[in-house]
Order: sequence, then structure tokens, then C-alpha cells
Amino acid sequence: EYPMYLMNRDGFTLLVMGFSGKEALKWKIKYIEAFNSMEQRLKLIEQQEIGRLIERMKGKEVRRTLTDAIKENVPETPHKRFMYKNFTDLAYKTVFGMNTKQMRYDRDLEKGDSLRDCFNEQELKQVKGAESVIKGFLDMGYSYSDVKDILAKKYIS
Repeated sequence: EYPMYLMNRDGFTLLVMGFSGKEALKWKIKYIEAFNSMEQRLKLIEQQEIGRLIERMKGKEVRRTLTDAIKENVPETPHKRFMYKNFTDLAYKTVFGMNTKQMRYDRDLEKGDSLRDCFNEQELKQVKGAESVIKGFLDMGYSYSDVKDILAKKYIS
């Protein structure tokens, strides 16, 4: 009595695109406008993600140079291995006002999750800048305490 046809969205679109008349034309125009709008948003998201990934790669290189600077400039002690975490916390504190543990809590991440993979392009640039500054101070012979004091006076409230 009431025939029913099952179709997916693509089938519906094909069917409706075959309709004619004033109302059908309005629907088709709105559909095309919505599709074009969605395409523009996807392109923007893609561009943002590409920018973020580029900054992430640059940040990895800066991070490597910082860890090398720690390895070369921090004296050998039983606690040297903590310096990597301490300098990372210092960079995060400088940029975000929080250490790694606080950042993980703030972003609802587990201990094993990569915090930097959650940063946007601007945040990655800021962390990269902070780590570059820290590396520069290490290369000039400053200790962790010196770098922490300098950054605290300049950036950390």
C-alpha cells in the first residue's frame, strides 16, 4: 500500500538532483552552497594541521638540540637524568604557567600520552622558542638554577 525504498545519502542526493521545478532548484542551490562551505572548512582545517605538523617537526629538532645541550653542559651527577624533565617543566612553565603534570591534568591526558601532539601550531612555536632560549643559556654555561631564575624574572609570575 505504501511502498518504501531504502537509500543512503548518496542515493537520496542522486534522486533529488533529478527533480525539477522552482523548489527543486532552490534545494539544489542550497545543497551546492553547503557543499562548498564544507569544502572550504575542510581546506582550512587541513592547512592548520599541516602548519601544526611542520611546527611539530621543527620543535622535535629544537628539542633534540636542547637534550644535546643538557647532555653536554650539565655536569654528571646521579640526578642528571632529572634535568631533562626539569628543563621541560621550565619550558612549559614559561609558556603555559604549568609544569608537565599540570598540563596533562589540564588537557585530560594519561601519563603515556604525548602532550606535544595536543598542542596547536601557536603553542608549538612558543614551546620551541622557550626551549631555544633555554638551550642558549645552557650553551653559555648557565646552570638550571640560573636559567630558572632568569626565566622566572622575565616570564613566570
